[in-house]
Amino acid sequence: MGRIELRLIPAPGSKPEFLAVVEPTNNDNSPPIWKSITNHNKVIILEGYTRDAWALDTATKWVPLQVKSIDGRNKLKGFVDYLRERQKTCFGRFVATADDDSNNVTTYVWVISHKQASSTQLNCRIAPINAIPKCPLRPKSSTLTSNLKIAAATATSSKSSAASASAPTVASSSSSKPKKKGFGILGNLVGAQRRTNHSVVASVTTQQPATGKSSSNTSSHDNHQEDLKTSGQVLADFRHEMEQKMLDFDIADDVSMKVDIKLSDHSKKVQDVDKGKMSMDVLKYIVYEQAEECNEEWIAHKEQSEFTDEITIAIYKDPEDAPPEVLEELNQAELPDEMKAEQRKIENKRRQDEMKELRIQELLQRQALRKMATGSGSDVDEGGGAGDFTVLNKDKRDLRTIEEIQQDTKRQKVE
Repeated sequence: MGRIELRLIPAPGSKPEFLAVVEPTNNDNSPPIWKSITNHNKVIILEGYTRDAWALDTATKWVPLQVKSIDGRNKLKGFVDYLRERQKTCFGRFVATADDDSNNVTTYVWVISHKQASSTQLNCRIAPINAIPKCPLRPKSSTLTSNLKIAAATATSSKSSAASASAPTVASSSSSKPKKKGFGILGNLVGAQRRTNHSVVASVTTQQPATGKSSSNTSSHDNHQEDLKTSGQVLADFRHEMEQKMLDFDIADDVSMKVDIKLSDHSKKVQDVDKGKMSMDVLKYIVYEQAEECNEEWIAHKEQSEFTDEITIAIYKDPEDAPPEVLEELNQAELPDEMKAEQRKIENKRRQDEMKELRIQELLQRQALRKMATGSGSDVDEGGGAGDFTVLNKDKRDLRTIEEIQQDTKRQKVE
């Protein structure tokens, strides 16, 4: 029997990576469709994960298929553990011959559930894509409708251009020089007026193709707006993308991850009516929310950026791996208003105590200087004026006013 190589897309937008080379566990009892699968496919790409009900629908006529890995790389164990931990189902699409009498080549869906009995074997299910109810993998009819609208608009514009091209010919044939009726000055004026009217009609007729062109441009613009999404759909896609990134980061060995966000990449997918609803704060909140849902101990921090429409958010698994400035900023942001008020109160009290201590030291210094001056004067008096000190201006007149003397007396009493 043949073998199939399975490749997995780990995240949206990334390249497929090798997963395993598989074959049926029991070649003698393999389903008949396996031969058709190996004839049409050498590689099957598993496109992503889902928790939707269509992948677990029991009403669908699934074809069970049990395969085993024969490449010896032992990658199925980590893959199965990821499915079990996240409770997700992996899916992919491939082509094979239909099992009915038509023998037409149709698209099938390969589903790998998280309910696996072993880590070395995979219990898979296969079903035609049209037989699965509410399967989002089917080709959307809106694309066909938009293509039909564009084709109709093109046909309309071509018809209008053809009609406008034939109109100048008719106008030119009918705009031959009219015969003059009458004679003299009055006849010349009447003839000139009619020639002017014919010229005006011809110019209006030649301008009709521009109207048809503008209508075609308007219709193409409307078709382009129909292909765009609403703000809710774009945000839902971004949330799903961030969820997949966080889950992949959770099982990876890396201790940090950086998420780059550009507002223009998401705004260009939104219709003109909803462009005002797309903001950087909403995208940043989604990243923080998905990081917290994946693991509450993770730290998400917005890095400094020179632009307002482009930011980078760093996510750390362990606080020990985060830089000190990130932890300091995080702790400051978590302080409540009551704690901040208490800290300000303590700081003010500390400053008041320092000022009081400075005033006390100045007062003590003044008292010490006054005592030294008083002691030196008494020593001079006891020595009868002799000794090492000479008293000058002892009988000097006091030039202070009465108010200054009273103020100095009060100050001395206070001290």
